[in-house]
Amino acid sequence: MLDFWQAKSETPAPLVFCIHGGGWQGGDKSGYYSSVKTYLDAGISVVTINYRLMAQASEQQVMPPVKAPLEDAARALQFVRSKAKE
Repeated sequence: MLDFWQAKSETPAPLVFCIHGGGWQGGDKSGYYSSVKTYLDAGISVVTINYRLMAQASEQQVMPPVKAPLEDAARALQFVRSKAKE
């Protein structure tokens, strides 16, 4: 799951892609919400993502469990890149 805020700009804007901390064990993308306005005011778009945590990956029998959050982050980045022209 991801959230996207687009900076107002007549030209392509830079983008901050936020992957929350927590060592793949905890945390949430909402920790970045308080920073979004600062980036937008500077003309920078923002994406925040969530990913499967290690415990969820273990429950899903993903081996090694770290594979799940890494793949989720990579897929989110691929999705954002695929929509860049829009």
